[in-house]
Amino acid sequence: MEKRARTDSDAEADLGNEVREYIARLSSEKNEESKQLYKAEQRHQIMVDQAAAMKSQMRTKDDQISALTAQVATLTRSIETLTQTITCLTAMQTGGGQDNKRGGGRKEERGYTSARNLRGYCWSHVWDPVRAKHGSRNCNRMRDGHKKEATGNNKMGGSTWQPKDSQYNKLQLSLRVKRK
Repeated sequence: MEKRARTDSDAEADLGNEVREYIARLSSEKNEESKQLYKAEQRHQIMVDQAAAMKSQMRTKDDQISALTAQVATLTRSIETLTQTITCLTAMQTGGGQDNKRGGGRKEERGYTSARNLRGYCWSHVWDPVRAKHGSRNCNRMRDGHKKEATGNNKMGGSTWQPKDSQYNKLQLSLRVKRK
């Protein structure tokens, strides 16, 4: 009977060991599942952070594209304005324009179409003389006492008169500088 008691006791011990191993295995599996869940949560948070960063970068790029689009529109308008100005200047240099075809009357009344040297100075012919490169040095209709060295800053006793508004063509009238 003693043998049987030991056998029962050994069997109970073995059963107890199996239950402990089973519980340990369950605990180990639970820990492994917890670790995998934690890693999955970490990966999810990384993806959320990356998505937020990408969204911010996309907003920045959208703002940059909007700014560039506005700059292109401004540049396009500037090009159109410059193209019109070049067309007008070309017409003025070749004597184009309608003002000189009206005929009759004094030049001041008819208006000028000849190009003036805006901001230029000629001792004999005043501020903004007629002809694109006209100045004191290259004047070909010098008055008595003409000084070739005269400039707008050093008139050397030359004329201080400035032509009337009617003596400028339309484009140059908008570009000229009024002097006192």
